[in-house]
Amino acid sequence: MKNKRTTTKRLLLVLFIVYGQVGFAQNFTYKSKINSIAKNAFYKVLLSSELSAHSSNHLEDLRIIDNKGKEIPYLLTKESSYGSKSNFIQYTILENKNDNQWQTIIIENPNKDKINKFILEMKNSDANRILQMSGSNDKKKWFVVRDNFYFTSYNNENTSNIQKEIAFPSSDYFYYKIGIKNKDKNPINILSVGHYTNTIQIPSFLTISGLSYKIRTSNKKTYITCVCSPANRIDRLKFYISSPTMYKRLGKITNNTENEKIKEDYTIRPLGSSSKLYKRSPESRPSTDFEFNSEVKAIIETENILSNNKTDSFTIEINNQDNEALQIDSISAFQLTTTLTASLDKDKSYFLYFGDSLLQSPNYDLPYFQNKISTEIDAITIGPVVPKESKIADEYTNDNSVLYVWIGLAIIALILIYLTTNMLKKMKTE
Repeated sequence: MKNKRTTTKRLLLVLFIVYGQVGFAQNFTYKSKINSIAKNAFYKVLLSSELSAHSSNHLEDLRIIDNKGKEIPYLLTKESSYGSKSNFIQYTILENKNDNQWQTIIIENPNKDKINKFILEMKNSDANRILQMSGSNDKKKWFVVRDNFYFTSYNNENTSNIQKEIAFPSSDYFYYKIGIKNKDKNPINILSVGHYTNTIQIPSFLTISGLSYKIRTSNKKTYITCVCSPANRIDRLKFYISSPTMYKRLGKITNNTENEKIKEDYTIRPLGSSSKLYKRSPESRPSTDFEFNSEVKAIIETENILSNNKTDSFTIEINNQDNEALQIDSISAFQLTTTLTASLDKDKSYFLYFGDSLLQSPNYDLPYFQNKISTEIDAITIGPVVPKESKIADEYTNDNSVLYVWIGLAIIALILIYLTTNMLKKMKTE
């Protein structure tokens, strides 16, 4: 009896596991094919705003599957509306020699840029040295730039290479000479000399379709009720205003999205009072202030209020004071570009599956190695979003495997019925 009960439990466990796998395969509701691959390489897959509208809020449910049914790891990147990028620019080292007293490094500054610091990249070490710097335009006559200053390299246990900044008075020599006084000690292993440049990252946006709105003016204020169907992430709103030609107005945008209403419109009364829900005022909903100014483009950055969750409704309020109402000809909604970075092969087809609200973000090894992937990689697009049941050429289909699973389930069910019947018979005889 005990053995049969154990067998029954095991079969039930197998039943639930297999059934869960079948259910998982059927949970996606939408898909899109990644367009053709030119070569085997890493690519940035540009996601459409249409995909964003039909996936979960933060794209946790997104999966890449090839035409063999294999899941492909990816990195998810959403652009930021503001940001900068640092690049390490190396100078050419013309000379790096050592004698008993000095280590001498000569660096070329071919554009005669005005500079006031160098970044020395070197092998990890723990050393103190005295440095001196000089500059020249012909490598014959040298002039002091900074004389006799201390240089300390601290041991870093977490890396084999370290970077050390040395500052000096601004100058624009064609050549620079760095003298490191060794005093019969071993030289420092200098790998490169350079500097960091910060460049402003200009974000790119996708147009969002399905935005409609109604405008009314009352009590010196303009109210714009906006609906986005289907709901989507909105990072920017752009207004086309024809009159007046000069204006400066303050306004407020309020998120009225349904899932926000559930959290924001109602709350529990404090302890000691009735436990019933009471309705909050509209002012308690998430909102942010903005300014319209004719000197700049009429744009509202909404990343912090309409982008955390997909938005289907929001209200814009503009304070006209004693001025005429703004003549708003049209409003457009935009979304910051989001990409997937993945290694793709040219002889395979790839599909994006999404639309499973219960699916959590995948856990891949790839994020640990993203610094080894070049930022200068080709970008590719995706096809239209279609229901999961639609047929697409070259798509992996697991119809046969699902059939085998159901056959297996039927066999397990028959075994369970047989074992249960036998147990009931023995229980009656006992």
